[in-house]
Amino acid sequence: STLAGSGVASSLDGFGTNATFNNPLGISFHSPSNSLFASDFGHVIRRISLSNSEVTTFAGLAGQSALVDGLGNNARFNNPFG
Repeated sequence: STLAGSGVASSLDGFGTNATFNNPLGISFHSPSNSLFASDFGHVIRRISLSNSEVTTFAGLAGQSALVDGLGNNARFNNPFG
């Protein structure tokens, strides 16, 4: 079954299949928050809540490629993977 994502290549936050990903390339489980974290080729790290299938952008800004340390959308990545 599909937990999140619609198959459309984009980086939109939302619930379940209303969210979109731009080629996720890695995923990790974080037990304290009961969430999955996915590196998304759209220059962002996404959080998927297992309790309600909500997808949010945890760090980075979609479409903004750079290498900048920062919190949340102040961070920048260049196609994170793994």
